[in-house]
Amino acid sequence: MHGSLFEHSTGAVDSAPATWPAINAAQQFVVVKAPIARVYEQWSHIEDLPKFITAIREVRRIDDAHFSYIWDLNGEGKKGIFHIVLQIPGRRIAWRTISHGFMSGVVFFEPRSEQETAES
Repeated sequence: MHGSLFEHSTGAVDSAPATWPAINAAQQFVVVKAPIARVYEQWSHIEDLPKFITAIREVRRIDDAHFSYIWDLNGEGKKGIFHIVLQIPGRRIAWRTISHGFMSGVVFFEPRSEQETAES
């Protein structure tokens, strides 16, 4: 693959706020100027999450579904483990933390055209 998809996105995920709200819920909608297959492939490389989620410093694969991570909380590195609980190729990736720390989540992929994909 030539270059990174994130060079072409029209939005980005911001780092975590300095203080966490009582409910950690957020929704981000991003349109990426790339076909859905390419966007999904990039996201499925879980170790690359720090490239576009700035609060995550590092991700390392433990096995096919488990990853260790280090994320930034107010300048301090926190470690944890998350588990990929669902992967629907080309459509969705969902994860949850096994340890305390970074939020669990899901990303959905929707084609906008042959050359644009919406992530939410």
